[in-house]
Amino acid sequence: MAGGQCSAAGIMRRFLRLVLALLATTSLLHAEETMVFAQRYQTGNHYHQTITTEQHIDMDLGTQKVEQQMSMSLGMIADATESTVDFGKRVKVSYDSAAIQQTVNGQKFSYDSKSPDTANAGPLAAFGAIVGREFTIIFDKEDNVQEVENFEDTIKKLSAGNPSAAALYTQLFSKGTMKNMLQQSALRSPPGKPIAVGNAWDFTNELDMPGIGKLMVRGYYTFVGMVNEGGKQLAKVEAKADIEVKVSGDTNDRTGNLITQMNMKIEEGHMQGTLLYDPAIHFTRDVQITQTITLTAVIPDGTRKTIRLPMKQNIHMVLDDFSPLKK
Repeated sequence: MAGGQCSAAGIMRRFLRLVLALLATTSLLHAEETMVFAQRYQTGNHYHQTITTEQHIDMDLGTQKVEQQMSMSLGMIADATESTVDFGKRVKVSYDSAAIQQTVNGQKFSYDSKSPDTANAGPLAAFGAIVGREFTIIFDKEDNVQEVENFEDTIKKLSAGNPSAAALYTQLFSKGTMKNMLQQSALRSPPGKPIAVGNAWDFTNELDMPGIGKLMVRGYYTFVGMVNEGGKQLAKVEAKADIEVKVSGDTNDRTGNLITQMNMKIEEGHMQGTLLYDPAIHFTRDVQITQTITLTAVIPDGTRKTIRLPMKQNIHMVLDDFSPLKK
């Protein structure tokens, strides 16, 4: 394969990883006839979520096709305590399990933190480093994210000994980007405006992708009505959105200049899903999101051949434990 084509494919893969990682949290991310949706952590409580992701990517490089499938599961703990900052709260986040499987053109790799000795991890070996790592989110009294403590240190530890991973993690997960993702991922209706069954409200999530541009998710939520799930009355909300990337590569930077030459864009990007919100605890108990994206670009080798990268991703988040913190 020509050098220009290889370089273009690498840029495409990195670009898509940025998009998917940002969407994963965008994602990532109420009782009677009307309701105010106000998802938030409550002090004095323990939360455990299981987050599973299924992903399928087909890359058409013109002369070569690459098929990739990935499934990933994370167990996430969040413990909320009071904070002296604006009388808000501190939420300590950590991961107690991590499993991932990946198949690329028939070659399989897997890792499970519960059975690390049986892993065929290959390039996924560093994934288990996330287990046990902690960072703390500080909210003010209005439930706005004020600070993310120990986050940068956690990222450094995850990528220890791997310069490529360090560069990618730093680019994907800056403290500012994480603060925006956390702030925008909560299910909230317009302040002080109850939503009636059948009504909808808009939402917009905008996240910076350093060196590339901005990821934008624009859509609306619809309050479908109340449903009974496991003896709990939950508000069912449907979400639909379009996904767009505005590329603003720095032409003074080699990578940015290459991105500009490639005319990289999302030809088609959509998100839809269902959220089940528990008004008794002000939190979503079940979130299922499907994202479909077709990324296109031109190979900057003079041939002007087009690269196409269709992707489908399913994300399922379940709140499997909500209980008072142990003293």
